[in-house]
Amino acid sequence: MDNTKKQEDFHDKIALYYNTYVKKEIFDYYISVRVKQILKSIGSKNSKNLVMMDGACGTGELAFLLSKHFKKVVGMDLSENMINLCKSRYENITNLEYKKQDILNLSSWKNKFDLICCTDLHHLCGKQNVKKFLETAKKALKKDGVLFITDTNMGNLIVSRVVNKINKKFHAGNEIYLTKKEIELLLNKTGYKITNSYYFGLCPSFSPKSLIPFFDSLGNLISKTPLEKVSVNFYIIANSR
Repeated sequence: MDNTKKQEDFHDKIALYYNTYVKKEIFDYYISVRVKQILKSIGSKNSKNLVMMDGACGTGELAFLLSKHFKKVVGMDLSENMINLCKSRYENITNLEYKKQDILNLSSWKNKFDLICCTDLHHLCGKQNVKKFLETAKKALKKDGVLFITDTNMGNLIVSRVVNKINKKFHAGNEIYLTKKEIELLLNKTGYKITNSYYFGLCPSFSPKSLIPFFDSLGNLISKTPLEKVSVNFYIIANSR
């Protein structure tokens, strides 16, 4: 069974309790942060005139929140159970659509989107699949469209490779954490222009909400030191050319 099929089967099984992996207040906080950063990424453009895609949308919360700001939002996921859950939760919203779609192949969506976001790139299972996604996303973006991506930086390659070996054993498919630098190199190779990249908070999923500001400050502090090579989260914003 290939990694794509493993991912599909795995997320079909966990769809109903997927959000329980992280405390709700932590999950909600970082979803709200992502909405703000995505809106910031489009600069002076009016979001109400823009069509966007949320790639690997999971249970659909981010796409739903973004639909309040954008002309249209299309949430895509490989898991049919995830998509069915999205549709049952967020029905009758005219500018929000959920599609079962492999985001490694967006050939039928050429020049459709002003913005594409994809959070947690490690779910794409490795460098070749991330490269494939970047290539097909570039074709799905309109001219000067914006790509917004996030993941966790595993810093130096030793730490990254150890974590990846653990993920191979306990997670579906071949989930691989790439470093921020590796992803930036892939973006350059696939013809994007990086307009901004930065680190953000370091809040553990088990932490109480009251400690979020502390961990955000800690993450920002670490990102300015050699310790950023251990593990902090990051955003990268790029333009199609």
